[in-house]
Amino acid sequence: MRTWGRGRMLKRAIYTILRGEAKCGTHPNVTTMFDVINAPEYETTTLALEYAAGGELLHYILNNGGKLSNEAGCKFFQQLINGLEFMHSKGVVHRDLKLENLLLDSTQTTIKIADFGFSNMIQTDAKTGKPLEMVTCCGSPHHAAPEVICCETYMGPPVDIWSAGVVLHSMLLGTLPFQTQDDSDIPELYRLILSGTYYMPSNGLVWGARQLINGMICVVPTKRMTISQIKAIEWFQVELPKYSRYKLKDTECAKYPTTVNDTVVDNLLQLYGSDKLTRDDVQRAVTKKQQNNTNDTEADERAEDLRVTYRLEFDREIRQKRDHRSSNNFFAFGSKKNKGSKKKRFVSLFQLQRFFSQ
Repeated sequence: MRTWGRGRMLKRAIYTILRGEAKCGTHPNVTTMFDVINAPEYETTTLALEYAAGGELLHYILNNGGKLSNEAGCKFFQQLINGLEFMHSKGVVHRDLKLENLLLDSTQTTIKIADFGFSNMIQTDAKTGKPLEMVTCCGSPHHAAPEVICCETYMGPPVDIWSAGVVLHSMLLGTLPFQTQDDSDIPELYRLILSGTYYMPSNGLVWGARQLINGMICVVPTKRMTISQIKAIEWFQVELPKYSRYKLKDTECAKYPTTVNDTVVDNLLQLYGSDKLTRDDVQRAVTKKQQNNTNDTEADERAEDLRVTYRLEFDREIRQKRDHRSSNNFFAFGSKKNKGSKKKRFVSLFQLQRFFSQ
């Protein structure tokens, strides 16, 4: 759960995530937003987001020697690019990629792109259909592209590519590419970024990783590597995750599916109690056959609660199956697997709504 005061950044984040989800559903490497809970009395809005139990990628790296091996870094970088490609294909630009905004699942093997506070939708020209440039100067100084810190107009996707290059550099070398002797010397930091002067050791990196860093941290946006060029590098193609080779099934992406998963329904009946909930109740709520336009506010809220809880449980089932299918091929970074854990039970968002409305 994440609670924000109401402001322009919150509205942009919610708008971007909702627009993205309406178009595509979910992706294994992008955090999913399940619900938005308004509390007018406290002037706050709470987002119910996918839980990333593994914490920040930054903390994971710091706790494991300060940098990653080429093999481990490649696995995480593949996931980052897969998530970025998915977002860009749906017209979403993040604009604040950094290790702190990359979260890990409970096994600490899967990246989740998070924190869409600076994100924006790619707008297109009504006549030509070409993408329009963006103007907002935002993001984190050490990860921001030159065109952003200059407060010039810029295209969105190349900005994310630059930041992803900085992330790759940090993962493999354990240090930011652009550094000054005094961390508060922002003008000097900007001078280094604008000139493309960054730290690159003469050894310690395989050629493919070095090629990617040099191609992504390129001052000229039009000469910067694209995602298709990144994915063509041989180093990137080593043991790609299976899901990166095909699109997610419609049943996994649908926000309001036409049918319900029997296993998930059984879990909900156990959670709520079969005396208080029937299979037909779940079917109507999840498939949106019961519209929220009645005069019974409590019934409408209950239907919305069922939809959100179903999506949480369905998402867990999908991830569990996907992790099981790829467990033999995926490189685990020394983390312990969750053996025989009991099924998760989620806090009722209906109860949270009641709490915040009091």
